[in-house]
Amino acid sequence: MDYGRLGLSEPVQDHSIPTPAQTRPKTTRARRFIFLGIAAFIFLAASAALVGVLVRAKVNRAGTSPGLKRTPTEAISRTCELTRYPSLCVTSLLDFPGALQAGERDLVHITLNMTFQRVGRALYDASAMAATNMDFHARAAYDDCMELLDVSLDQLSQSLQVVSPTPTAAPRRAARVGWGRC
Repeated sequence: MDYGRLGLSEPVQDHSIPTPAQTRPKTTRARRFIFLGIAAFIFLAASAALVGVLVRAKVNRAGTSPGLKRTPTEAISRTCELTRYPSLCVTSLLDFPGALQAGERDLVHITLNMTFQRVGRALYDASAMAATNMDFHARAAYDDCMELLDVSLDQLSQSLQVVSPTPTAAPRRAARVGWGRC
């Protein structure tokens, strides 16, 4: 006997049943690692493919690649030189569908149509604030703004009719002019 030692002097043999983790071969662990690696690779490949599809869709929608800057046509440049803000005119027309293929006469119609759409959107967005509580001065300013937007839409609509008269609009205009002289 060994005196001065704590515990048993002879090694204890473990006669219990081994746990599944102790009996599991290392190959199962390796298989799990390989499976997770393959799953991660498939996930990364699918993500890369999705990014490629989204970039291609954006390129097709925009008409050019994202890195290339579109240049204005000669018609756009000449038309926008006559405006107060030529650079704003050019960038707006470059983003508008059909403007790159349009001639100078068509650009007048396109710019009026683009302006009509933007003023209409402004009127729609501003009308969402109608139910907001406002003091007297704010409500008066809001009402003036809404009225000016509405009048602007009417005048733009009339301008669009003049710029691109339809076959039925031309006789009506002539009849109106003749009636005004009587």
